[in-house]
Amino acid sequence: RRHTRYISVTGVQTCALPILMSKHNGEFEVVHFDSNALNQFQKFLYLTKATYLRIFIPKFVKESKVLYVDCDTLFLDDVAKLYAESFDGHAIIAAPDWSFERAEPGTFSSLSKLDLPKDETYVNCGIIVLNNEYLRSIDFIKLCLETNEKYKDQLSFADQCVINKVLAGKKKILSKSWNTQVMSGEQDLQPLLPAQAIHYIGYIKGWMASQAKPFNHQTWLSAALSFGLKREEIGVID
Repeated sequence: RRHTRYISVTGVQTCALPILMSKHNGEFEVVHFDSNALNQFQKFLYLTKATYLRIFIPKFVKESKVLYVDCDTLFLDDVAKLYAESFDGHAIIAAPDWSFERAEPGTFSSLSKLDLPKDETYVNCGIIVLNNEYLRSIDFIKLCLETNEKYKDQLSFADQCVINKVLAGKKKILSKSWNTQVMSGEQDLQPLLPAQAIHYIGYIKGWMASQAKPFNHQTWLSAALSFGLKREEIGVID
């Protein structure tokens, strides 16, 4: 079986973890990170400074290729297909951001705030494949720290804006089926299929039973199956 290494800077407290490790021949590593390195960053909306840890991936992950996934993501297809995507000379592979896609062409405010070209695609960093070797070669972390300091009053989406600025022109655009972003609002009632990965952006998540959101059933179904329940036991035919 393919060996998979899972890395967390905070650790994971879940009874499903041993099942995950044994099923996928995985290894889990907790990395200790000095939180003082985040002092210069600002909080945004409901996000904590932990969101900026993405910037430091080239430092605490030794592999040359890394798949980063937000915890509010559910895969409906084999994640190995995403990991197998070729960089084709790019620094990261990511899908367009929800808010960027819904803006009128040339009007997305973060492009002008960050001095980005109007034809630049602003990507969502909740699901990204990183060319770690390349990022280390350009001193990615240093560039991000400098960019954050320069544009800290113009950032709309925290580290996501920083990453989009630093890697402008170096992003391979991924099919949005691998990052189908579900946000609160009536527009989410529109058909979103096909989806290979569902990403619940915003503060309403797929596991919130009080919220009627697209694909919520997939979240609970996947949770049940991951704990060993059979489809026929929970009334799922297809």
